Amino acid sequence: MFLYLNILFMATAMAFVAQHTKTIRKLTAHAGLWKNRSWRIRMNAGFWLVAGLLGFFSAVRYRIGIDYEAYEYHIDLIQKHVPHYMETGFQKLVLVLSEISAEPVFIIMIVGIATTWFFVSAVWEQSENICMGIFLFISWGYYFLTYNTIRNYFALALVLYAIRFIEMDKKLAFIFTVLLAASIHKSALVCIPLYLLADLKWKKVYYLLLVSGTGFTLAAKKYIRKLVFLFYAQYESGIYDTGRISYMNIVRSLGVVFLCASFFNIIKKDRMNRMYFHLNLFSLAFYTGMYWVPEISRIGFYMNATSIFLLPRVLSDVSNREKRNVIKVILYAGSMVLFIALCSGFYGETIRILPYRTWLMKGSY
Repeated sequence: MFLYLNILFMATAMAFVAQHTKTIRKLTAHAGLWKNRSWRIRMNAGFWLVAGLLGFFSAVRYRIGIDYEAYEYHIDLIQKHVPHYMETGFQKLVLVLSEISAEPVFIIMIVGIATTWFFVSAVWEQSENICMGIFLFISWGYYFLTYNTIRNYFALALVLYAIRFIEMDKKLAFIFTVLLAASIHKSALVCIPLYLLADLKWKKVYYLLLVSGTGFTLAAKKYIRKLVFLFYAQYESGIYDTGRISYMNIVRSLGVVFLCASFFNIIKKDRMNRMYFHLNLFSLAFYTGMYWVPEISRIGFYMNATSIFLLPRVLSDVSNREKRNVIKVILYAGSMVLFIALCSGFYGETIRILPYRTWLMKGSY
């Protein structure tokens, strides 16, 4: 756990320096000072330091996580051209990387680096507060959970990266990137309708429909399960089909929604705030109304992961400085409590992200 705490503090400190640079850029843009080459170097250096730090520990990990060894096995099958259930895009990626090295460890390393790069790039470009965005990305578990379910988090990273295209009104580019993510893991397909729906201006009836829909999924659970298992037949009655409620995700989604709803005047004035807020409402609805879907977190995280953009963006627009600072202190403190709780759970048999092991040296950390 000590190593993971150090990673959190080091990455946040690097992002803090870069955030200072970004803030000065805003203050001096009118004078053209941002054209100064040294300022651009500081921002780029900050990005590569954070991406490099997180990418390094992702790359050199060895056999941690519940599916690392399973991926070694499946990569070997793909290399032998054995018919396989994994998505075509991931299989093609494995075969391309195998031209460089056939070692599964190498392929997992490259995928880990790419996943980290897309995540950090998304935060760097889309967060109003880079320091807070990186802190939330790590302390809320998203970074360390990339050590597990490799394809899922690679797809998530691509989807979050693609959000920039929505803000730029390049919907086709967004859809194309999501389709690319779906070629890594098909669960990403849900993002096309959900993100485009979240981007709309909602009337009051939309919120009522969401609440009603959540109630309907609970009432019609028996029938919706049959529909879900048409696509994920391998999960039915399997080890993941437990019906367990994800209380942590519900509480986290509820906290984000409650905080941002208290600043709804800020939410409704900004397009991206609205979209992120709607996605977190979807997240809350999914985790409460469809908790019985096996591995629902593999769908829900496409929605609640946007909170790392939503919270910094909303807080940056809170005009009352004292109130803004109080909320930040509560948010940082609460996130540290959550991080420690997550790290304690990382030792569990169903996660196994701790202790950390690396192929660079023997031992656990």
